[in-house]
Formats: sequence, structure tokens, C-alpha cells
Amino acid sequence: MKNKTKKVFLLLMISLTFILVGCGAEISSEINIGEKGNGERSLFIKINEDDLSSIEGGLSELDKVLKEKKPDVMTMERYNLYSGVEYVFRYDFKDIEEYNEKTSQIIGKEHEAIYDSSESIFGEKCEFVESNVSYELAKWAIDAVDNSEVVDSSRNDLYDMKETTIITHMGSRRFNSSSKITCKNDNSLPIKDVEIETFIDFNSPIKRRINLKFSNETVNYIGNEKLLTYLNGIYDGFNKKIGYDGIVYSNTIIDDEENKLDDFIKTISKAREGSLKVKENDKSNLLHRRYEINEYSDIKNIIKGTYVSGDVIYKLHLPEGFKKDLDTNGYLKSDGIDEYGRVLNIEYSYDEPIDIFLEIQRAFRLDNINVNLNIESTKKAVKDIEYIFSQSTASNIGIEKLDKYFKDINENIEIIESGSKRIYEDSIEIRDYSKENNKHLLNDTGIMYYKKSDLSSFTKDIYTFYDLTTFNDVLGYMPVNGNINYKINLDKDYKILYAENNGQVFKNNGPKENLEEISFDLADNNIEMKLILERKNYMKVFLISFFILLLILLVLGYIFREKLIDFKNNLKNKEKKKKVMDKS
Repeated sequence: MKNKTKKVFLLLMISLTFILVGCGAEISSEINIGEKGNGERSLFIKINEDDLSSIEGGLSELDKVLKEKKPDVMTMERYNLYSGVEYVFRYDFKDIEEYNEKTSQIIGKEHEAIYDSSESIFGEKCEFVESNVSYELAKWAIDAVDNSEVVDSSRNDLYDMKETTIITHMGSRRFNSSSKITCKNDNSLPIKDVEIETFIDFNSPIKRRINLKFSNETVNYIGNEKLLTYLNGIYDGFNKKIGYDGIVYSNTIIDDEENKLDDFIKTISKAREGSLKVKENDKSNLLHRRYEINEYSDIKNIIKGTYVSGDVIYKLHLPEGFKKDLDTNGYLKSDGIDEYGRVLNIEYSYDEPIDIFLEIQRAFRLDNINVNLNIESTKKAVKDIEYIFSQSTASNIGIEKLDKYFKDINENIEIIESGSKRIYEDSIEIRDYSKENNKHLLNDTGIMYYKKSDLSSFTKDIYTFYDLTTFNDVLGYMPVNGNINYKINLDKDYKILYAENNGQVFKNNGPKENLEEISFDLADNNIEMKLILERKNYMKVFLISFFILLLILLVLGYIFREKLIDFKNNLKNKEKKKKVMDKS
């Protein structure tokens, strides 16, 4: 009996909570939006007759609770039904902006719905998109009842959220309470395919071509003249040509005037937003060309009022020989060669932007580099550099351009043709610390010097040579097919105490007197050469020997002079004695 009583009590408590916060409250929503974006949103809350009987104070008390908590932007009405009541809460709006503003006020957070309706020569279409906020719109009512005493219950989320209905001037659709609302109505005639071509060769203005392909049926329905007038009204220059499976309307823009291409891209893009920028990299030069291509655009303005039923293909035409590093939101369909050169085919959806960032580079290859360092005197070293190109590479670069490039580095550079080779020989004099040492390096980051060291002694001189440079300044990271050979030529009076290049140490097993040259093969375009040289100071040795000999001679002369004086004195004394003896 006790168990039976408990079950009856439990069922009674459950039935009491099935009002607005229980299964007895059915919540649905409706948006009726007109062609211009004006309309009304309604929230419907149905309570069945059985649930109404358990409300303390009856409908008048429930009306009072809901009226007190109702958002100001909403109106409230109650209708009696055959088996219960229905509360209807409404708010109207003049456009989509006011709809978002009032909805945000009700739900207590930012809301952004999108509505677009258009009619064009292609037909009519409209679209309404928003996140589903049916629960958030009803939450104030659920909380009001839950916090009042009209029902004897604690908070319970056992309510029944029904569908949201979207009604436009082109039809209606229903969405369940958990799905995002995307209501599209479209009876427009489509564009069959869109092809956008960009031609970039870095020697002439950029060319852009857009091809809009329509089916024969669409052109016949709209009319060729009407379609041409419409497209040329967006941007002048469209013309018609017959395709193999439709009719193509094409427009070609050559960027030979200031901002002409930029104006076209902005005109066909939504809200005049879009750009194409081609920039040469700061490290680019004639031998290693580097470019950055950056485009952000769309075709929304030119397809406004319709859609693309087939493909949107972006074709980027580039010169052959360039390597690429591509970053895009589209799908790279192919990367190949056509009659113009290299072509990238990138596929997009018609309603997404074209977002491309492309780094491309072309590096010609040098055959060899020979460096000859000649230690010519105690004051000067001469560094001769031979840049050796094959004749075919020089021709591909352009012989006149290549000659000018090296002449701009050093007007006295020597150009040598030797069989299948074209050689550019540069000569740099290296002395003590001086900016003059770096005048052919194209920057001030290198260091080259040749000077006498403080370690020199009276009998021998110590010289240091240092070369910290990079061929990348001249070559622009141009790769080398063969070796970069660094050869050091010495006078026989010098001997190498220490030699190192890029960490590679030359080991001599003790300095050799008459070592006249040393060679290194470089692994990359960077040089860090260190030399310590010893040279005997023969002049100093000669002077010392001369002074010692002179001193000896002076000492001997002094001694001899004393002896000579004594000898003369002795002779005089003997003569005096003889005279005295003769007198006596």
C-alpha cells in the first residue's frame, strides 16, 4: 500500500512540472520575412488542458508572470484552444539589421542573421541564414515560470522544442531545433562555368581574362543582347564567342594603365574588395629571380543574382623554369605546361573567395667559381674571382643583361669568351681595414683585410689575412654546378703558419719554406678564410750583420791605431838614441 501511494505521489509531482518546463509545453518559432528584409518573428508556447489544471492561481496568475518578465520588444497574446491555450510572443522588424538588434536584446548576446534577396536577368533568389536561437528566445519564459510559485517544481529541462518555420516571398522551409538555419530559394538560371586566367611573365603588363560560359538554353531565354548589355554594365569589354558546349562571354584586361587591373578586380568582387599584387623579392636579382604573387578577390558581384552550376577554375600562367611554393584555399587541380608556358589550375567554389599566396623563383646555374688570392707584397693582396658560365646559360639569362649586371658591380671587370664558357673576372685589392676592400660585394656586411700582425718580431714578420664574404650578394643564392675553388698563391719568402676555411684547417705538419700555393674546395657560397703567414725580414738581418761588421772593423781599427802609435813612438825613440850616440 505504501509503495502504491509513493508511485501516485511521484506521478503527481511529475505532472506538475510538465508545464512550461516539462513535456507539456510545446515551443515552436516562425520567421516571416519579406522581399526587402522586413517582417515578423513569432514564438509559440502551447500548454495542454491537463497541465493547466495543475497551475496554482490558474491562467490569470500565469499571464501575470509572463507579462512581468516579457522583453519590451515583444508583444504577448493568449489564445484559447480546444484542448489548452497558446501564448504567442511577437516582434517585428523593418530590415535584417533591426531583426539582429532586437534578437540580440532578447537572447542577451550578439546575434547575426544574413538575408539576401535579389532579382536580375537570371531570375529571382533569396537566402536567410542564422544560428538557431529558438531555445534562447524562449528561455526568459522558462526561467520566469521556473522561478515563480505557479507550479510546485524545481528547474527541469524536460520541455519539448518543436520546429522553426522560415517563410519568405519565395516559399517556406522547416528546421528542427538543433540545426543551423539556411533557407535558400533560387529559381535563377545558372552560369555553367567560370574561368579566370592570369598571365604573368615579369617582362610585360599583367593580363587578366574572365570567361563566363552559359548554356545555349540560358542565352536563348535571356537573349544575347540583353546578356551582353548586363555584363558590360558591370565592366565594359565583354564579347561573345561560341564554345564547344555553350556560349562564352569573355573580357580581357591588360594592366598597361595605372590601377586598371585593380579596378577590374574590385568591380567584379563583393563590396569592391579585392587585389592582385606581384612583388619582386628583396633578394631577387638577374641570376636568381624571386617573386611573390598575392591575390584576394571573388566574383560575387558579376554573378549576383545567379550561381555557377559547374566549375570555377583559376588559371595562373607563369614563365617556364620557375619553382613554386603555393598557399591557397582552393584545390590545385593540375600543374603543367601549355602554349603560354607553365600553368596552375586551381578549382574554387563560386561562393568562396580566391585566396592565393605564391612564391616563385628561378635560379640559373653557374658552372664554377675560381678564386685566386695573390699575396703580392707586404702591403697588398689581390683577390681575383672568375665567375664561369656556360654559353647556353648566359644566352638563357641574356648576354647583354649579364654583361651589364657584372659591369654594374665593377666597370673594369674583364669578360672572357673561352670555347663553351663565358667568364667574368673581377679583381679586388685587399689592404688593411678599409671599406674599399668591400666595394665589389654589393653590401657592407663582408670583411676583408691583409695586414701586419703585432706578433711580428725583429727578424721575422707575421701577416694575417681574413676574408669573410658570400657570393650570394652577387649571385642571389644562385647554385653552382661544380666546385668553388679558393687558391692562395704565395711568394717563396712566405710560409704558411695556419690556414682555415669554413672550419676546414690546412695541416702542414710544420711550416714549409717554399710552399707556393694552397687550395680549398668550398661546399657553399660562403667564405670564411683565415691565414697566418710568416716572412723573414732579410733587410733587418743585413743591417744587423753590417753594423756588427762595422763595429768589428772599428774595434780592430782602434786596436791597430794604438799599435801603430806605439810603433811610431818606438822608432822615434830609437832615432833619438842613435843621434845621441853618434854625437858622443
